Amino acid sequence: MVKKFLFSLLIIFLVISSLVSFGDNDTRPRVIDNADLFTAEEIVEIESLIKEVESKHNINLIVATADDVGGKSSEAYIDDLYGQVIGDNVDGTGILIDMDNRQVHITTAGSAIPVMDDDRIDETLDAVIANGLKSGEYALGIKTYISMVDDFFVKGPKDNNIIKPREERKYDLFDAALSSVVSLISGFGFFRGVKKGYKVKGLGYIYSVYSHSKRSISGPDDQLIDEHVTTRIIPKRTSRGSGGGGSTSTTHTSGSGGTFGGGGKGF
Repeated sequence: MVKKFLFSLLIIFLVISSLVSFGDNDTRPRVIDNADLFTAEEIVEIESLIKEVESKHNINLIVATADDVGGKSSEAYIDDLYGQVIGDNVDGTGILIDMDNRQVHITTAGSAIPVMDDDRIDETLDAVIANGLKSGEYALGIKTYISMVDDFFVKGPKDNNIIKPREERKYDLFDAALSSVVSLISGFGFFRGVKKGYKVKGLGYIYSVYSHSKRSISGPDDQLIDEHVTTRIIPKRTSRGSGGGGSTSTTHTSGSGGTFGGGGKGF
């Protein structure tokens, strides 16, 4: 009886130990500095801040830099990287400093899409550029990003958040060629019509400006009849609170089929 009890305790201990070890040994990279913008000390500090936010809000967060995105857009690059490192549609957010296109881009997935709506992403991008990227202090910009992500998750999504897929317009090569041909034909036809309408047949005629014109000059005779002034008080615009009001989160589909929100700006 005692042996069975001790054996059961041993099994429970091993299971708990394995779970704890699994949680502590997450080897997925959180800082992918392909452009070498951070020092070793800065990477350690950034990784520490990331782990703190991830543990606090149960989300995932990655930071990436690149000096060559292989012909991709900044959006496609960070979406694909997030999908490879974390997974498509898994709660979290990532940021890319794209030195190839001089763009900074934020991506969001899962629960981060409503929390980091379009306005908050725009606000974060402005802060990251102003507080670091503009002056070349890239680590400072990233710490600003992490701090704002933490703040937004503490506040939660705004009331009445709307998640709206982005309207994608796709054209194939045939459509593009057909549109060009139709435009050229229409333009040429219009030009010929105008030219034909203004063309004078024969030798033309001479119009006598002197014999067909009349001149009459008189002084100004304007009279002020009445004067009326209208005044109106223009109310000041009130800023929308961080936690109230509606908001929109625009999403798109990545190349691998994941749903992401996000946005980017040049710096």
